[in-house]
Amino acid sequence: LWLERPILGWGLGGFDYGYPRFQQYHLQVFPEFDQTVLPNVFSFVDSAHNEALHLLVELGLPGVFLIGLFGIAVVRAMLMATSRSPLILMSACAMVFLCVIGMISFPMRNPATAALGAIILGILARPTSGKVLIISLNVPRLIAAGAATAGVVILGLTMVASASIYLSGFHFAVSQALRDVAPARAFAHMRQAHVYFPYSFQHRRQLYLTYVDWFSKAKDKRKPLAADHQMYFEISQSTGPYTPGLLVTRIRFLLVSGLMPDSRFEIERHLKSMKERVPLIADVHTAEALYARQI
Repeated sequence: LWLERPILGWGLGGFDYGYPRFQQYHLQVFPEFDQTVLPNVFSFVDSAHNEALHLLVELGLPGVFLIGLFGIAVVRAMLMATSRSPLILMSACAMVFLCVIGMISFPMRNPATAALGAIILGILARPTSGKVLIISLNVPRLIAAGAATAGVVILGLTMVASASIYLSGFHFAVSQALRDVAPARAFAHMRQAHVYFPYSFQHRRQLYLTYVDWFSKAKDKRKPLAADHQMYFEISQSTGPYTPGLLVTRIRFLLVSGLMPDSRFEIERHLKSMKERVPLIADVHTAEALYARQI
């Protein structure tokens, strides 16, 4: 994945988008992991389980170089610090542990752990004199007032974003609880979850899957079919165009909806893609058998 874009990388969050095309490689290299890696089409690997490799894929060589320079600056500030307080020593130990864990896992993907890491870096990189930088400088009052205003605005935006994330998570949880008993309501809640927080990979992935659940279980299929199903598919596809579960769901929808005569090329394209990338997953061959029976 990194070799495709070694300089600029895939961008922050790009690992989730690009990796489904390569994840079957796990099973080809390590066949003994077939019960733990990608047991079905809805399983996906969303992290490299190595923070350095993950950053290399998303930020490319220049990004990793800048992060390396920042790390060197933090270590230099720590070594030059005149104080050897227990807080600094404990923070240094904690950072070493985070780095070691980051070689085999992804601690920085957890917001709480990432916030803790930022606090630790702040402790280690503070000025050696012990003074707060904003106080030691002769900052004009206007600039200080502007900084304070910006802080208040950022705090307000943070509160609004936190409320949106909370409401999005609430609707997502309700949608998951209602998928089997009330698929129409489940889809409505999933759509609200996407409206409140459209940047969530998880919500975007589930949007089309929830829609197809509603469609396949609806007695009168005219109403769900009248919805903009292509838009929902494209939203879910934005999380990764080669996600096996999404493509199998798309084929299932095209077969059940009656749109298959006009979509044979799309179905055959998806089947060919999955047979090349995930040939060991049984659901792919099941979808192919259903398509063959229908034609």
